[in-house]
Amino acid sequence: MGKGIEIGLVCHDENIVRMASDALAHAHIAALALLQFESRSGELTITGAVESWYEKQLALSHCRNVPGVGSVIDQIEVYSPSRGG
Repeated sequence: MGKGIEIGLVCHDENIVRMASDALAHAHIAALALLQFESRSGELTITGAVESWYEKQLALSHCRNVPGVGSVIDQIEVYSPSRGG
């Protein structure tokens, strides 16, 4: 066959960032909505801070399930606001 357009197989990086952000916004945890994303060739880097290991794992889990994400680079820090970091 000729070279056709393969719909749905390739996600552009800006779409990956949008879908990752949307996925975490729907988790209804404020800290997750503040995380930042960068995507290059399906490699999603997540940066920011959350208040617990649970929130960090939740963010990573949601992002790994975003269509087009081949790998996740975790730069999420866990801090405790009551202990000052």
